[in-house]
Amino acid sequence: MNLIEELAKQMGLSIAQLSSYLGISKSFLSMSLQGKRNLPARHFKALVAIQQQLNSIETPARPALQPEEAKRLRKRLHRAEYQYFATQRKLQQQEVRFAQLYRLQQWILLELQRGPDLPQRQRLWLELQQLAVQQRLHLHGAGAIADTKARLEALRSLVAGLNAALE
Repeated sequence: MNLIEELAKQMGLSIAQLSSYLGISKSFLSMSLQGKRNLPARHFKALVAIQQQLNSIETPARPALQPEEAKRLRKRLHRAEYQYFATQRKLQQQEVRFAQLYRLQQWILLELQRGPDLPQRQRLWLELQQLAVQQRLHLHGAGAIADTKARLEALRSLVAGLNAALE
């Protein structure tokens, strides 16, 4: 990243806004970024001065947490960690159950492919089992697993945020 892009990012400005601040066109600044044009010395000096000013600004220290606030955050962190591990366990169970149901479905399909060798009663039983397995796969399938993974990711972010707040 070059000086122009770095400054624009530090200041929270777009390239167009930075070019407007410097009093040059956006296309000229873009060409300078690409190395097709040289930025005039006065503009370059202005950018360096801005960067030095930004670097000299000290960010204020975060105030220390009050004991009650820290206690409340720790309690919330413990609850979030518990929910995270419980959700992780739930996800593992869902994945195992899904794999079991999928294997059962494949076995039923193989049995049904045997065709005329099956007695009518066994064939009907297998077809009923196939419908039941399909219904359970729909309930416990990829959608439920994706929902649990999303919840797990949200809990992971919450735990990370709470840890950062307590540091």
